[in-house]
Amino acid sequence: MWLDLAEIMMYDGAMWVIFGDFNEVRFGTERKNTDFCGKRAKLFNDFIKDNSLIDLPLGGRTYTHINDDGRKFSKLDRYLVSENFIQQWPNINVLVLDKKHTDHCPLILKDGDLDFGPKPIKAFDEWLKHKDSYDVVKNAWNSKIINNKPDCIFREKLKRVKQELRKWYATSDGKLKAEIEELSNSVNDWERQAEITNLTDDQHEQWMKDRECLNQKEKTQIEMLKQKARFKWALEGDENSKFFHSYIRWRNQKNNIHGVNAGGGLFKKRNSETWMLNHWDGPKLEVHMSEALEARFTETEVIDVIKGCGKNKAPGPDGFNLMFYSKFWDIIKDDLLNAIN
Repeated sequence: MWLDLAEIMMYDGAMWVIFGDFNEVRFGTERKNTDFCGKRAKLFNDFIKDNSLIDLPLGGRTYTHINDDGRKFSKLDRYLVSENFIQQWPNINVLVLDKKHTDHCPLILKDGDLDFGPKPIKAFDEWLKHKDSYDVVKNAWNSKIINNKPDCIFREKLKRVKQELRKWYATSDGKLKAEIEELSNSVNDWERQAEITNLTDDQHEQWMKDRECLNQKEKTQIEMLKQKARFKWALEGDENSKFFHSYIRWRNQKNNIHGVNAGGGLFKKRNSETWMLNHWDGPKLEVHMSEALEARFTETEVIDVIKGCGKNKAPGPDGFNLMFYSKFWDIIKDDLLNAIN
């Protein structure tokens, strides 16, 4: 592999960044409780030296790979960069992040600290599954709204529910993010301690329990991330659709034949008369059909539609999917029926 990489790097003047899991270490100190092969390490070091690569020092953690039972540690992941890369970005550094779902710690290459600000919060399914969410929604929904229009009342109550759910999530038992952070810190503390000393059986057992609990909490967080992705698609997807439809209309107008030049004259299609329905002589709906189309939606019809769709199917990017309408139907049904009728 080292010869193949060296052959690729023969081009002079190119800027190289080689990173990832090399499945090899450079020195014996980069392994703990696992075998070190000096011959393979020499081949790796020769490749770095012969190609004038710089092994960027890692910050944050000593090792980047920890096996499943937490017994073996290795520094398998790294960034190797060329000298001209360092000249271009002299303040570059590599940070080892805490391990999450795999046996490798992720690495991040950065040139200065970036702060993207706080993340927005939306109403998620995991909030609605919590036993206390029913009372939160009920109290918010029963709050007084000053408005005479049923659809506006319904909209304002949805906004009120979202606000109260956010407050509840931030101040009650719904602190999923805080729980994950606490468990993650505990797991990482065990890992750092295991890097420098051997844990007792009781300590190792507690470490494994914390890891299992963390995995369960993160599964819940993953479901929330999936919902975030759908929100993003709903917003950006609609914008993209508008763009493509407007482009198609522009192409149709451009390709439309407005007239033909022949024999020095311009021949155009006569403007057709506009169709009006004031004097329609065609088939008409029967009276009972017309009345059925204009009839109010019944509670049975609405709840059948809600139950017939997937719970994660959202009618729009407001964050309230059909799970919300199904679970809290007895609370919101009167206002919903008034709004749609």
